[in-house]
Amino acid sequence: MGQIAPIDPAWALDRKALSEGWPFRADSALDFERPELNEMRDIWWSLAAGRGVPSRTDFNARRLQPFLRNITIVERVFTEASGWRYRTRLTGAEVAEFVGNHIGKFLEEYLPADAVPRWTATYDAALDGGQPMRLTASFTLPHLDYLTGEAFLAPIADLAGGLTLIIGCIYFKPKHPES
Repeated sequence: MGQIAPIDPAWALDRKALSEGWPFRADSALDFERPELNEMRDIWWSLAAGRGVPSRTDFNARRLQPFLRNITIVERVFTEASGWRYRTRLTGAEVAEFVGNHIGKFLEEYLPADAVPRWTATYDAALDGGQPMRLTASFTLPHLDYLTGEAFLAPIADLAGGLTLIIGCIYFKPKHPES
């Protein structure tokens, strides 16, 4: 009997996004249009070499300096009632400019209820798959519907070594270049 190949978490997320009509695509090819995201990918891979995923401590301000405006860090917080929720731990200035600064808040505290499942599924795919992914999005929230984005999303270990953190780096651009 042969073994069943593991499912690529980015591929599975992309299929779910497609079937649900979610306004983003996911892939694990990690071939970014933005050179900064290729650089972020390379940093993550170099730090992950030989140990699975890098640690939060690997991503200090000095290492992240070129990307700080575009960085987010989100934490999976386990709860008795619902299993887990996601809380924003860090939001870069450019991200905050477009989506708001939600440090310390859970997704359901600042996202419309219908958006929470897609964000949760995205973060779950990164953590449960244990590998980075590329996301491209066409934003549909009323205050962002003129933007698209390309993002690097990857798991990182917390201070205790648990896989509870996601680092993201996103760059925005207008949907129509003349906008």
